[in-house]
Amino acid sequence: MQAAQFPPDRKRQVYEPVRASDGWVMVAAVTQKNLDVLFDVIGFSEGKKDPRFSSVAAKEAHWNDLLALIEKWTRERTGAECESALMTAGVPCSRYRTVAEAMQDPQVKERGFLTELGEGDGTFKVANAPYLMSATPTHARSTLAMLGEHSDAILQEKLGLNSDDIVLLRKQGVLG
Repeated sequence: MQAAQFPPDRKRQVYEPVRASDGWVMVAAVTQKNLDVLFDVIGFSEGKKDPRFSSVAAKEAHWNDLLALIEKWTRERTGAECESALMTAGVPCSRYRTVAEAMQDPQVKERGFLTELGEGDGTFKVANAPYLMSATPTHARSTLAMLGEHSDAILQEKLGLNSDDIVLLRKQGVLG
């Protein structure tokens, strides 16, 4: 949204996923400190003095080189190992997960991100709004109206129909 409103002078590099032994991870060494720590973790300490990575502009000019260095290390580890090692060191990293895996994440449950709707064998989970409000509930409602459950009330309120009118319209096949 920012770039659409305030176009930058030059295109910024976007962090891209790199392959792990069992999937993909996103490594986002956004600050120079993150990058220096990343180089230590992946065993490329000389990267801290490498002119290709000495500034944001230099890093962006050699973006593919940086991704190749990171991926050389991540390919030899599982996504969980990469995430754990890098996050522990202070380098933002996250595994790519399937939707099913993401839904089982303890943080998703702790934050109340999902609400279960329906009843009995017909239950399913939906995502709640990604924000909270101080006085207004933002979670999904626990029950859903059945198809046509409120049709008569809406037809009466919005169109001024009475019960006889609605019965006639149903007999004529106008209403399902």
